[in-house]
Amino acid sequence: INLEEGRDAIADGVKMSEDASKQEISKRISDAVSKKAAEFGLTLSAEVIFNNEPIPVPIGLKISGAVTPYAKIQLQHFIRNELGINEENLSWTG
Repeated sequence: INLEEGRDAIADGVKMSEDASKQEISKRISDAVSKKAAEFGLTLSAEVIFNNEPIPVPIGLKISGAVTPYAKIQLQHFIRNELGINEENLSWTG
């Protein structure tokens, strides 16, 4: 293996690690939002938006499903306080 192939292999490994981290983080956040929504009798799905840095950090959510105003406020508080994502970085559809 030459130096260029070695660099490519490392880059591929880093990319695979980043993708796996994003998938795990996405699953955990989506599950947490779905579980909290279920406490209000709602079925919601959440798509996690990440920064473009080498270490993936969730910076926003796209939330789909019908939600009452009260539940939306409660979910916004939960997402901000427990998941660290501010209300202005939430997108609601449904």
